[in-house]
Amino acid sequence: MNLKVNLFWCCICTIFQQIYSNSMPNIGADCISIFQIVKGVQILCDNKNNATLWQHSIDCHAEISEEFLRGSGEAQCPTPKEVKNPTDRNYSIQEVFFNICGLVQGDVLDITEGVTCLLFGRKDVQSHRQKVDTVKKRFGDKVPCRIGECILGMGLNL
Repeated sequence: MNLKVNLFWCCICTIFQQIYSNSMPNIGADCISIFQIVKGVQILCDNKNNATLWQHSIDCHAEISEEFLRGSGEAQCPTPKEVKNPTDRNYSIQEVFFNICGLVQGDVLDITEGVTCLLFGRKDVQSHRQKVDTVKKRFGDKVPCRIGECILGMGLNL
């Protein structure tokens, strides 16, 4: 089973690498690639009980309002596992952050659907690139880069 999952990820990464490098050079966030984001999510989700690690990730996004984060592609793109509706105020922002585990856990269809949504968006959800552009407009040009640098600085071996 592990071999199948690894092969699946190799295929997906290869496809997205081709898309990213050939036709859509701006698809990643500033200062961190979409592949590093997904790898970071995998590490965080493999360490769900490490409250310090999760808090560092949340702190990286401190400059952005909680309401904005709840509506982000990262919160809404995964096929919901623990949080059915990220904008539901009954869920804490930590629970919404845990919801991103749907990008790396679950069956192949769920993972593919989540990563595709993150890359390209959906009718009701912006892609990660669109969200970065919106963050720049609302919170300043340097904020996305600071978030990327903060995540890279967490020592996650991305």
